[in-house]
Amino acid sequence: MKISLQWINEFVDVSQYLENPEPLSALLTGAGLEVEEMQNLKARYNHVVVGQILEKEMHPQADKLTLCQVAIGKGE
Repeated sequence: MKISLQWINEFVDVSQYLENPEPLSALLTGAGLEVEEMQNLKARYNHVVVGQILEKEMHPQADKLTLCQVAIGKGE
């Protein structure tokens, strides 16, 4: 089963291991839980940006298109 370290942190305070989870893996294994693999997905999604749609209107020259004004934060 794959679970997120953030999800575990909602139930048990493991915040000290969020940046470096390898020692937590050893602790879990020592407690009798199997840790088969650890994946750091932060690098895979470093280009993803979350934005807020500020304004939405129909495209003036197309029926199936929409124009949106989007805010993605400072300096972007």
